[in-house]
Amino acid sequence: MDLLESKLSKSKNRHPWEISRAQNILRLLEKIDIGNVVDIGAGDKFFLGQIRNRVKGQLAAVDLNYRQNKIVKDEVLCLKQTKDIPKFKGADNVYLLMDVLEHIEDDVGFLKPIVQGARPKNTFLITVPAFQPLFSQHDAFVKHYRRYNRQQLLAVLKKSDLDVQSCHYFYASLLAPRVLTKIFERDIQKKQFGTANWRFSPQHWLTGLLVLILNLDFLFCKILAKFRIYLPGLSLVAICQKTL
Repeated sequence: MDLLESKLSKSKNRHPWEISRAQNILRLLEKIDIGNVVDIGAGDKFFLGQIRNRVKGQLAAVDLNYRQNKIVKDEVLCLKQTKDIPKFKGADNVYLLMDVLEHIEDDVGFLKPIVQGARPKNTFLITVPAFQPLFSQHDAFVKHYRRYNRQQLLAVLKKSDLDVQSCHYFYASLLAPRVLTKIFERDIQKKQFGTANWRFSPQHWLTGLLVLILNLDFLFCKILAKFRIYLPGLSLVAICQKTL
């Protein structure tokens, strides 16, 4: 077990935000016939466990915190560097970068080589935190360089040779709590940041209620985006394909 996994495995509880995000990302990908999946910034591989049954090919997880490189663990190829991602064949591969780009100083310089290594028409699903004015001690603590608005993310994706199919905000209901956190952040201890210390199990009524609220939030933002109404939210999601 690597260092990151050993830390996260101590608690089986997942934050409602993480559960909801995984469920909604799965829904966004449900119309795609998935061959292989590469999860960049995979951590303890929670999302790969959720999508495993829908993948025809190989699962690959990339994370700098893994102790070993190029090993297969629980049927997942674990890699430390993006340069080691296999050259998967076909047009049905999916690359996931969920809350990764904000950790990279040169986001285009990081993303573009990954796109170049992919096949034409491969799918990229990317999420990032939204709105630089909300940059807080939390962002600094988890080593974010920036937060994005929609136009900024679209510019990064275009420079990385990705054709954007959809891009919208989500979790509008979390904007007000984040604004309050920003205002009163001097009174919040760093140890309280993050999602790893959620007290309640996935079966607890409070977890279920919050997941339901967040899922309805995501759906509402997604529906509005179809009419080009981009309701501001705490995060952004983009679905793209590699250009020919």
